[in-house]
Amino acid sequence: TGEIYAVSEPPHFLIAGAPRSGTGWMLSCLKEHPEVYVPDHEINYFSYEYNRSAEWYRDHFVDCASTQRSGEKSPSYLAHPESPARIYDWNPDARLIFSLRHPVERAYAVYCMLLQNPHYDVEEEVEDELTPDASMVEAGRYFEHLQRYRAYFPDEQIHVLVFNDLKEDASQFVRQLFRAVGVDESFAPSQLN
Repeated sequence: TGEIYAVSEPPHFLIAGAPRSGTGWMLSCLKEHPEVYVPDHEINYFSYEYNRSAEWYRDHFVDCASTQRSGEKSPSYLAHPESPARIYDWNPDARLIFSLRHPVERAYAVYCMLLQNPHYDVEEEVEDELTPDASMVEAGRYFEHLQRYRAYFPDEQIHVLVFNDLKEDASQFVRQLFRAVGVDESFAPSQLN
């Protein structure tokens, strides 16, 4: 078990991306861990919901026990240009966890997810989604996004996991995740099966 370090505000850690790279599975594993508290859904406070009050954000963590590490999963934080500074201003000691997937595979997974949306017009919108400035492509520029985080956070607070490692050995992947969060790595969540 990692040491509990003092922070004035939750969260202790953030799963900050990339979309369609195993972040939902990671959240499920963390929800089972007795030393961790995470809300059930994406909050997106440091990206798209920053207009909401700080109290609104804090309310997502009211059920966290003092002995638990608190965290949240919002893949939108990876590519949002203002997220690193906002997170740093809130908690400069936060641990940041990024799960990255081959950019083309990830874009295709996002595309497949969009196909399930009845409001998405494939014939009209797919070409727009694949332009160089489109969010589907932009999200895969990992180096640029991580450099923005490195401008604020030291390397020891930035943890990069690789989606292919999850597919190859889920047990090892979840141990890396728990190590990044700073909790007991030997805990085996049911999601491993």
